[in-house]
Amino acid sequence: MTLPRVTEKATQAQVVALLHKVGFRVWTIGTTRPNGDHRGTCQSPGLPDLLAFGRGRLLVVEVKARGGVLRPEQVAFRAECQAAGVAHVVGGVEDVWAWLNRMWLPAPRVPAPLPEEGEAD
Repeated sequence: MTLPRVTEKATQAQVVALLHKVGFRVWTIGTTRPNGDHRGTCQSPGLPDLLAFGRGRLLVVEVKARGGVLRPEQVAFRAECQAAGVAHVVGGVEDVWAWLNRMWLPAPRVPAPLPEEGEAD
């Protein structure tokens, strides 16, 4: 079964929502063209889609829908981030979630089931 393709715009919205939910402040790096018809075409090639700050860390995110690949300028920017020790994630919400889990989010807590009525505690 082939899953429907999710656009980068929708993927980016999911990433921003996740980061906000865990307390990050997020800035979208992109501008609107003078005629207002498209975002992100008036910036330097290679700049990421998002900058996010949380828990004293900077996270750079290059949003890619499933199957998306980095352009050469984006590869170069990622390499500079990595050389400077700046976290740089490529992908979608699953990739950002994985980074958050690796960095410092505690494992999700699953509440214990409540006892049935009449059962002893």
